[in-house]
Amino acid sequence: MQRPKVSDLTVREKIGQVLMISQGVLFTKDDGSCRTNEEAYELMSKYQFGGMWTAGGIAMDVVNVGDWSADAVLGTLEDSRVFMEKLQKTVKIPMFIGVDCERGTGDNYSDGTTTLGALSVGAANDEKLTYELNAAVAREVKAAGANWRWFPVVDLNSRFSSHLMRNFSDDIDRMSRHAIAAMRGVQSEDVVSTAKHFPGIDPYEYRDSHMVTTIINLSVDEWRKTQAKTFQAMIDAGVMSIMSSHIAFPAADDEMINGRYIPATASSKILKGLLRDEMGFEGVLITDALCMGGMSTMFSRQDMIIRAFNAGNDILLDVRFNDVELFYEAVCDGRIPMERLDESCERVLAMKEKIGLFGEKKAPGDSATICKQTREINQKVAEKSMTLLYDRNEMLPLSKEKIKKVAIICSSHFPAFRDMLSVTEEEFNKRGAEVTLVDDIPSGKVLKALAEEYDLLIYAGYVAPHRPMGFPSLYGDKALTYVFAFSAGKEKSLGVSMGYPFLHHDIMQGAETFINTYSPDAESQMAFVKALYGEIAFNTDSPVDVKPKMRQFYC
Repeated sequence: MQRPKVSDLTVREKIGQVLMISQGVLFTKDDGSCRTNEEAYELMSKYQFGGMWTAGGIAMDVVNVGDWSADAVLGTLEDSRVFMEKLQKTVKIPMFIGVDCERGTGDNYSDGTTTLGALSVGAANDEKLTYELNAAVAREVKAAGANWRWFPVVDLNSRFSSHLMRNFSDDIDRMSRHAIAAMRGVQSEDVVSTAKHFPGIDPYEYRDSHMVTTIINLSVDEWRKTQAKTFQAMIDAGVMSIMSSHIAFPAADDEMINGRYIPATASSKILKGLLRDEMGFEGVLITDALCMGGMSTMFSRQDMIIRAFNAGNDILLDVRFNDVELFYEAVCDGRIPMERLDESCERVLAMKEKIGLFGEKKAPGDSATICKQTREINQKVAEKSMTLLYDRNEMLPLSKEKIKKVAIICSSHFPAFRDMLSVTEEEFNKRGAEVTLVDDIPSGKVLKALAEEYDLLIYAGYVAPHRPMGFPSLYGDKALTYVFAFSAGKEKSLGVSMGYPFLHHDIMQGAETFINTYSPDAESQMAFVKALYGEIAFNTDSPVDVKPKMRQFYC
């Protein structure tokens, strides 16, 4: 089909193009019960949404097995593709199908690949691999019938931020280089890439906009010298879309409602004044999910819809069916100007044309072959990303002859972490070492006994954003372990963080040897053990400052 003209669309058809519903909302009734596929097709035919967030909203872990219900289990990439093709037939204008898969499609589909996180990619520091890995993920996205990936995160890294580990580095140049390489890899496969979350973050904002409206406490000049550079680099390199953030930036817009500064999502001064006019972004601007507390707790539903759209967003993410009528009423009475709607509709249609949604559909290829290629690239990144911060006792590389019994002390608030370490256990077994996993050390006496029995003690910590929600740290009994850690057997002990890269600074300063793997995934664990034995070289070029700044100064 040919790209339709905005002037030929009805008002409701235009509205549909700027609204993106989530899969969870589409398949869940008001009473919590589940719609069938046929009921979902009927609703999509009625409302003609311009896009859908797949595996989104309350159904983050749901794809089709039988009916796409909220209690379904993960389906395959092929399950998803077949369903998406049927869903696309219910609308006149092809839909964007968006996937929030920062770490590959493994969390969305049963046969998808879970890739290394951005910080691992930044540690590997190989732009060619960054491009290849993200092109591979884009091929999996297409194999699932989707066409839009909300990635990369270009908010600058801060040890205090909930965005920590979702981005490539705390160095602006390294961040920008890899973000551009990732974006180009995604867009090389005719999948939309999104730089998020504009206008970025404050280096000392530890709160999470999923719950509250966070704040950038920088002057506009300070912001231009730091955070703005990453977004400008993406714009100049040709990123197709940018996601706005539910973060307030008082220096750019000091409007307040009930004592709270308004978020960027609702600010035309930030989105039009800075992003469009000053920085020259001409692509599609999409909101972060409107269900998030940083936006939803400040406005009524209709006010939120009107403010977000009039501020300059082209697509509202995670809308409800009732929002269509709220939007329509606002257009009819002039609270949303028709020219504002036409402007966004034109951008949306242009981006759909750019990725070939109005052209002939191409077969995505065999998903098993595609995923195999992704895993191979993922392994290469893992082996280049293992970062040795220090080895003061020169205990590395390990000797197969000397290391026969290994105790791994597991510290995490993520329940699955202990079981995930079975990969490390298996890798040691292959090299002739027996492994015992220990949950916590309640006293120095227990530690002394471990030190006497085992040849190697590994303190393995895992903290990551949203695992659990809140500030990234170990607390309670997990933190108590490190009152006693390294007090016995120090010469045979090492620390490793398989997530948050500042555990060496925050809680494991007793370690004389410390390694960051950035992730507990299988590829990283295999690379970790290989590096311990000297089978591959450690990387010593950390993507983040190993002595994190406690106070930031700006010129």
